Amino acid sequence: MGRFLAILLTLLTAILSGCDESEVVSIRIRLDDHRRGHIVVNSLQVPTGAGPVESSGTGISWQHRVNLVSASGRFDDLSQLRIEDMSFSAGSTDGQSGFVQVRIPQGAGARWPNVMTLARPGEIQEAAHAFGASGHSKLGTTLKIMIELPGHVVAQGTKPQLRRIKTKVLDLDQIDNQDKVRDRVATLLIPLKIVRQAEDAILWHVMWER
Repeated sequence: MGRFLAILLTLLTAILSGCDESEVVSIRIRLDDHRRGHIVVNSLQVPTGAGPVESSGTGISWQHRVNLVSASGRFDDLSQLRIEDMSFSAGSTDGQSGFVQVRIPQGAGARWPNVMTLARPGEIQEAAHAFGASGHSKLGTTLKIMIELPGHVVAQGTKPQLRRIKTKVLDLDQIDNQDKVRDRVATLLIPLKIVRQAEDAILWHVMWER
């Protein structure tokens, strides 16, 4: 069984590390030749009680709070990986090429947003006020999925094709050893507003080869 870590981080730490505030809700996967790998999931939660900083602070009237929760672990088969109703699959022919597919449900019945991000309007506003005094922060408004593959990305796309859904082959700001993985990382960006309004599931398909 893979080791699992769960760490509560402050939002300030996330931003100082170079993370776009709108993309703090994220899934990062590193996949090997045998569909095994490592996963890191960042999600947002509104805590029910005061944290250590609030409990120990004096002379402050605390008003808003939000937590970024980061969990990491290992998996033995990407095709068995689920985050609520979001599912993953992978395949390879001869070890020299392969594919990854992610199915992301949308609409009112989708369950993964309830565990990944702030689902209710009041919580979203609470997070915005906690991060910026104006309450206009874009905190957690985008789901970001990054997959580091065993080979080079040769093609990727989504179905349905929506203008506001973005795919790319690299995010240099978020990757260590950039020269080694320069064209091996596929990235998907989905505005969460689309997910809540649409009905058909998003299928993201990525092909790779050595």
